[in-house]
Amino acid sequence: MKKLYEVTKTYYVMALSEGDAERIEPEVEFCSTHVSKVDKEDFIEFVWRDAIPFNADDDKTVEQIQEEMEE
Repeated sequence: MKKLYEVTKTYYVMALSEGDAERIEPEVEFCSTHVSKVDKEDFIEFVWRDAIPFNADDDKTVEQIQEEMEE
């Protein structure tokens, strides 16, 4: 059974503004990656709660998956 994970990637870009920097999605060769399994009590940022995770097998949102986790 698949589990919910949070993946954070960090890379650096040159841009004229913060908005421009957010829109740059390079095929990065060098970046740092942090992966951690999400637990029932973990905080999920508001903007991600209604999202359907990448590679999901159904249409459950991140919040729904977290609510269904066993304690």
